[in-house]
Amino acid sequence: MNNRSKWQSLFAWAVTALGLVLLAYLLKGFNLSVWLLAGLLAAALVCQWFTVALPGGVHLSLDLILVYFIFLMWGTAPAALVIAVSSIPHQIRRKKPWRRVFFIGAQFAMSVYAMSLVFGWLGGRGGADVLGWLNIPILLAALLVYVIVNDFMVSCYHVIGKDFGWLEAVKMAWSDIKLNLTLAPVSILAVFLFSRLGWIGLLAMLVPAGIIGWAVLTLIKSQEKDSSVGIESKLVSSFAIVLFTALTVVTGILLVTMFKVLTVFLQQEMLVSDQAQFYAEIITPLFQKMLGNVVTLLLVTFIVVIFLIRGLIRRMVSQPIGLLGTMLKDLAESSADLTRRVQCSANDEIGRLGLHFNSFAARLEELVRIVMNTANNVAATSEELAASTQEMSASQQEISATLQRVSQGSVTQVSSVKETKDAINAISASVDEVNLSAQAAAQSASQALGMASEGERAMSAITEQMGKIDDTMFRLSFVIGGLEKKTGEISQITELISAVAWRTNLLALNAAIEAARAGESGRGFAVVAGEVKKLAERTASATKQIDGLIKEIQSETTQTVNAMREGLAEVGSGKQLAEHGNKAFFQIIETVKNSSQGSLKISQTTEGQVEGAKRIVLAIEQVEAVAEETASGMEQTAAAHQEQMASMQEMTASAQELARAAEEMKRLVGNFTVKEGQGK
Repeated sequence: MNNRSKWQSLFAWAVTALGLVLLAYLLKGFNLSVWLLAGLLAAALVCQWFTVALPGGVHLSLDLILVYFIFLMWGTAPAALVIAVSSIPHQIRRKKPWRRVFFIGAQFAMSVYAMSLVFGWLGGRGGADVLGWLNIPILLAALLVYVIVNDFMVSCYHVIGKDFGWLEAVKMAWSDIKLNLTLAPVSILAVFLFSRLGWIGLLAMLVPAGIIGWAVLTLIKSQEKDSSVGIESKLVSSFAIVLFTALTVVTGILLVTMFKVLTVFLQQEMLVSDQAQFYAEIITPLFQKMLGNVVTLLLVTFIVVIFLIRGLIRRMVSQPIGLLGTMLKDLAESSADLTRRVQCSANDEIGRLGLHFNSFAARLEELVRIVMNTANNVAATSEELAASTQEMSASQQEISATLQRVSQGSVTQVSSVKETKDAINAISASVDEVNLSAQAAAQSASQALGMASEGERAMSAITEQMGKIDDTMFRLSFVIGGLEKKTGEISQITELISAVAWRTNLLALNAAIEAARAGESGRGFAVVAGEVKKLAERTASATKQIDGLIKEIQSETTQTVNAMREGLAEVGSGKQLAEHGNKAFFQIIETVKNSSQGSLKISQTTEGQVEGAKRIVLAIEQVEAVAEETASGMEQTAAAHQEQMASMQEMTASAQELARAAEEMKRLVGNFTVKEGQGK
C-alpha cells in the first residue's frame, strides 16, 4: 500500500468514526415507527439502485428527494439514518472497498446534520408551512449546504487518493448543485401535499415526479452510442415530461389556491365556535377528499392521455418509420421485395418520406431488372469466351510442351558439347603432362645413365681393390701363421730354460749340502753354489715372465689369426658382392639406355597428340557456338510462347472471373423481387 492509499484510508476511517458518533448522538431522541422506517429504507434502497451516471461524473438519483422529504417531515435523525444505511448496499453492489462503503454513509449523515444546523439557525419551517415565501430561500440554502458538504467530503477523499484534482472536484460540485437544486422543488411540494392531503397528496406529487424521472432517464439513455431506445419512446418521454410537469404545476397551484380560499373563508365567515368546529370536522375532510378525487382524476386523465398519445405516435410515426426501416434493412441485406410499396395517405413529412421511398423503390426495381438481364447476357458470353480460351489454351499448352522439349534437347546438346570440349581439353592437358613427364623422364634417364656409368667405374675400382686386399690378407695370414709357429718354438725354449734352471737350482742345493759337509774347505764352494742358486732362481723367474709374455703373444696371435680368417672370408664376400654390383650396374646402364630411348619416343608421340587435340578443341568450340546459338533461339521462342501462354491464361482467368462476377451479380440481384417474373 503506497502513501496515497494510506492517507486516503486514514481519512475515510476518520470520517466513518465521526459519522458513527454523530448517528449515535442523533438517535437518542428517535421516535419513528418501525414500519415507517422500514418503508423509508426500502424507498431509499430503490432510489439508490436506480442511480444513473451522467456526463461529468455526476450521478442522478432520487435519494436526495427522499432524504429532503424525510428531513422536512420527521427531522434530522430519520433522514441521516435512512441515507446512511441505504448507501451501504449500493456501494457493496458497485464493488467498492470497505473504507469507501462506510465513508459514503458517514459523510451522508454529516451532510444531513450540517443541513439541519443551517436550517435551524435560519429558522426554517417544515410540514404544512413549508411553502411560505420567506421559507423557500431557507430551504434552498439548507439544501445547498447539504450538497456542498457532501461534495466537499467526497472531493477530499478523491483528491487525497490522487484520483482527480481540485479543479475537477469544483466542476463536479457545480454540476451536482445545479441538479439537486432542480430536484428540490419536488421534495418541497411533496412535503406540502403530504401535510395537507396525506398519502393522496404525496402520491399526487410522487407519481408525476416518478414519470418525469423515467422520461428524463429515457432521453438520457437515448443519447448513448449503443442505445436501443426507439423514436416512439423518445416522443412519449418528451410528451410525458411536458404533460406531467404541467400537471405538477397546475396541481400545486390549484391546491395552494384552494387551501388559501378555504383558510380565508373559515377566518371571515365562520365566527361561531360550534360552526367553526362543524367546518373543521365535516367540511375540511370533505374538501380534502374532493381534492384527492380531483388529483386522482387528473392523474388518471394524464396517464390515459399519455397512452393515447403513444398510440397516435405509434400509428402516425412509429409504424411508417418502422416499415421504412424494415424495407431499408432488407435492401441493405439484399433480400428486399421491390414490388412492395409503403402505404401513406398523410401529407406530412412522414407521408412525403414514404412517397420518396416508393419512387426510390420503383427506380431501384427497374435498375435491378436491367442489371439482371445484363448479368444473364454477360454470364452467357463469358461462358462462351471461357470455353474458347480454354481450347486455345490447351493447344498453346501442347505447342509449349513441344517447344520446351526441343529447347531442353538444345540445352542438353549444348551441355554435351561442353562436356566433350571439357573432356578433350582434359585429355589435351593430360597429354601435355605426359609429354612433359616423358621429357623429364628422358632427362632423368640421361642423368641416371651418367651416374650409372660413374657407379660402374667406381664398382670396377672397388672390385680391383678388393682383389688386392684379398691378396694382402692372404699373405698376412701366412705371416701370422709363421709367427704363431715361432711363438710356439719360443715357448718350447722357455720350457727348456725353465727345466735347466730347475736342475741348476737342484745342483746348487746339492753343492751347498756337500759344501756344508766339507766344512771350512768347502765354504768357497758353498758361496759359488749360493750364487749359482740365485742365478738359477732369477733365470727361473725370468723364464716364467717370458713364458707369460709368450702365452699372451700366442693368445693375441691366435685371435689375430682368427680375425684374419674372418677378414679373408669377409673380403671374399665383399669381392663377390663387388662383382655382383658391377654386373648390376651394367644391367642398370642397359635399362636406363632403353628407358631414355623410350622416353624420347613417348615425347615425340605425345607432341603429335597435343597438336591433334588442339585441332579437335577448335572444331568442338565451333560446334558449341552453333549449339548455343540454336539453344538461345529456342529459349527465345519458348519464352515468347510462354508469354503468349500467360496472355491466354490471363484471358481465360479474366473470362472465368467475368463469369463468376456475372453469376455473383445474378445471385445478388436474384435476392430482389421484381415484376414480370424476374428475380426471386
